[in-house]
Parts: sequence; C-alpha cells; structure tokens
Amino acid sequence: MVFSKTAQPVHVVEKMNQEIAKRIQLYIDIDIDPSEVLTNILVGFNNRKRSRRNYFTPIEILQMNKTKQKQIAKNIVYQTPQEHYNKKKLFVGSFVRVLEMSRKDQRHRPMKYKGYKRKYSKDVYQIKSIKRVPGTLTVFKYKLNGNKVEFFRNELLLVPEFVDKKIPEIDTKPFSDPLFGSDDEDGLWIPSD
Repeated sequence: MVFSKTAQPVHVVEKMNQEIAKRIQLYIDIDIDPSEVLTNILVGFNNRKRSRRNYFTPIEILQMNKTKQKQIAKNIVYQTPQEHYNKKKLFVGSFVRVLEMSRKDQRHRPMKYKGYKRKYSKDVYQIKSIKRVPGTLTVFKYKLNGNKVEFFRNELLLVPEFVDKKIPEIDTKPFSDPLFGSDDEDGLWIPSD
C-alpha cells in the first residue's frame, strides 16, 4: 500500500497505472506509435532515482546483492499523512477521556450520535505510556492507566488542567407557562393580516 497526499491508501499497482496514464495523456495528440510512447515512459520510470531508496534506480537495486538490498530497505521510513495536526499534543501523565464510538460509527455516524449526545466516556484516564507505530513518523498509540487497550490520538479527548467545578444554572421557563396570552393581540403578527 502507498499512502497518497490525500491520506487514502492506494495499491502500488493502481498508483503505477495512474502515473503511466498521466504520462500517456501528454502524448495523445502527437502522431507517434503508442508502443514507442509506452516503452519510453517505462524506461523513464525504471531509470528514475528514488529518493526513499538512497537515490538508486529500481534496476540498480535489482542488480545489488541481498545484504545491500536489506540495508536500503532498513533506511526506508514510510511517510504517512500528518494526522491530527490541529489537536493538542498528549504527554505521559495527561488526563483524557475515551471515545465510545466504534470505528464504523466514526466513519458513518448513525442517527443516535447526532446532536449533543455524549460521545466520550464519563471516566477520566491518565496516559501511562506512548509508543510510536512501527514504520511511521507521526502515528502514536497511547496506553492508559486502568485500561489494557491501546488507543490512537483521534480516540482520546484531552481534559484540560483547569476545569470549572461549578456548573452555571440557566434560568428557563417551565413548559406550563403559556407563550401567548388569550388575546389575539398577544399572538404572533402575521403579515397577511
């Protein structure tokens, strides 16, 4: 799988087909044999140096022995899109709440989560440890005190250090009070009258 700039995983073969199709589009109007164009495009792909592969071409890598190939493969760090860049960073000891929605519900929210219903746990947990997901730079898993499951950043809500202890009271009218009097003058003004 290849992680594209739009954060959608793409199969390697599909990505290569897309790249070749883009280059073929450039030569559609020129009167050249399509087989020659395709050959030139593939030669260009095979001779292009890959920055993530220590600036070797695929053909050069195939000609190397297995130990050199493994050494190059060790240096590869798979780039993932920068996730949750707008969320505050979590540290060991931070207090968080856990998202109570399943992954399926996060992707396509069911009607029961619309509005202002509670999506996070009432219990507050403290982060016990943080570990980076292997092969990534910006993706971490968080382990919480009192919980065996590890969570990703999008499943945690940071509880700020200073929280209001007193809940303000809102003065509202009970439903038994009528909104309008018995007179027509107290009612709504309708422009057609």
